[in-house]
Amino acid sequence: MAICVNCGTELTGEDVFCPKCGAKNVIATDAVSEATAVAAAPEMTKEESIAFAEKAVTLYKNYERLKKEIDDNRSQLSKPGPDGMVKQYSAFRFFWPYLIYAAVALNVFYFFARLSSRSYGMAMFMLLAALVVPVVLLIVGGVSARRKRDASNELAVRAVNDRRRHLDELKKETSMLETKRIRMAAELKEYEAIIPASLRNSSSMSKAIILLKSNKAETIYQAIEML
Repeated sequence: MAICVNCGTELTGEDVFCPKCGAKNVIATDAVSEATAVAAAPEMTKEESIAFAEKAVTLYKNYERLKKEIDDNRSQLSKPGPDGMVKQYSAFRFFWPYLIYAAVALNVFYFFARLSSRSYGMAMFMLLAALVVPVVLLIVGGVSARRKRDASNELAVRAVNDRRRHLDELKKETSMLETKRIRMAAELKEYEAIIPASLRNSSSMSKAIILLKSNKAETIYQAIEML
C-alpha cells in the first residue's frame, strides 16, 4: 500500500493522484511510465531478439571500456602534479666523496714520508705528493661534481616538464572521451524502453543471448524476465 508523500493518505497502486490533496503519487506515476514504455516496445522474433542482444553487448562493452578509461585518466589526474619549483641538486652532493679521497691520500703520503725520514729525497717526494695529490683530487672532484650537478638538474627539469606535458595531454584526452561517452550514452537511450536499469551492462546481455540460443527464452522480453 502506497502512502501520499504530501498528506500521508493511503493510496492504491492505481492512484496516480492523491484523492485527498491531489498530490502526484510518484510510485504509481513511475509504474505507469514503465508500463507505457513496455507497451511501446516493439515486438521481436527470436532472431531479432538475439541480434538486439548482441548489438547491446557490443555497445555496453564499448561504453564500459570507455568509462574505465575515463576513470583511469581521472585517477592519474587526481594525483599531485609537479609544483612550480623544481628540486635543484647542489654540487656538494657529488663532491663530498672526493674530500674523503683527498684526506686518505694526504694521510697515506704523509705516513710514507715519515717512514722515509732517513732518505731525505724520498721524504721530500712523499711530502710533496701529500700536498699535490689531495689538491689534484679536489680540483678533479670539483669539476666532476659540477658536471654531475648540472646533468642531474637538467634531468629533473626535463622530468617535471614531461610530467606537465603528460597531464595536459591527459586532460585533453579525458575531455574528448567524456564527449564520446555522452554521445554513446545518448545512443544507448533507445535500449532503456526494453532493458531495465539493473541489466544495462554487457554481462547481463550476454546471459540473455545464452538464454535465447539455448531455447530457454523465445524473445528478449522473456530473457530479461528470467535474469
